[in-house]
Formats: sequence, structure tokens, C-alpha cells
Amino acid sequence: MSVSVNHCHRHYLGASEPEGLGAETISFLRTEGIPAELRLKSWAGPWGVTLFTSELADGMLKRNAAGEWVLGTIRETQGSPIAHADFVIRGAQVVLVASNTEWRVNRSVATFVRSIEAFHSAFAALPVGTEAGVSVLAASERIDPEAFNTPDGYWQTWVEEFSG
Repeated sequence: MSVSVNHCHRHYLGASEPEGLGAETISFLRTEGIPAELRLKSWAGPWGVTLFTSELADGMLKRNAAGEWVLGTIRETQGSPIAHADFVIRGAQVVLVASNTEWRVNRSVATFVRSIEAFHSAFAALPVGTEAGVSVLAASERIDPEAFNTPDGYWQTWVEEFSG
């Protein structure tokens, strides 16, 4: 199910009850939803891809080959429809899975959505020609500090990207 709210297209969980997901996660996906797609302007990323692409467009979550619920993916910005990595819901947490590598992202779907949207907003607010620095991660870090202090976690890769 898709809806535009404040110029941001969002996807919401429909009537299905995904097995194994907690009531808090289901409620958040139904009431708050997730962004349809987030891209970082002037940044191609490691694969020339989206920051986040929702996999909830039809109002239903799908499982990956390992049987985990896929919240969203990192995809090519044009051309191939192949997903490079999956943001999966594991327990209550969000984990990014790419090939044989995993990165813990956030402690819940709600903190993931708030963190990634805060990061996207801070990056989008940079004046044209300004190089992004660690400061674009400040709001996301306040939302889920534990996730930022996870060695080899998803957010640490961004800290390294902007500190290098």
C-alpha cells in the first residue's frame, strides 16, 4: 500500500500478519510506514545505488532465501533490477545482508526508519558543492547511539566513509 505524505512517498503494511514479527513492528509499519526510496544527491555510493528502496510497495513483506522478512534493499539507480543488499528484520533489529556479509543497522524498525530518514535529510540539506562529513550522521546517532557504537556495524561504515 502506497501513500504520499508531505511530498514523501511512503509504503505501509496492509492487513497481512507477517509471522514472527512483534506487535510494535507491525504497528509501526501500518501507521508510520517506510519511505518508498531514498537517494543521496551527488553521491553514487559504493555500488551507484539507492540508499534505501522499500520492498513493501504492495503492502506485503516478502522473505529472502534465508526466510527473513525483507524491509528494503539497496538497488541500482538505473538498469538492473537486482538488489545488492537486503535490509532484513531479524528479531526486532534491522540487519543489512549482502552476499556473505552482515552489518547490524538499528535496534528496531522504528529506529532504522528514523535514523535513515534523518541521515537522508541532513545529506540533502548540504549546500551544493559541499562535501559531506560526519556531521550528517549526528541526528541519526542521537536516535540510536548503540547502533553507532557497534564495531563493523552499518553506521560505522558511514562514519569511516565520511572520516576518510
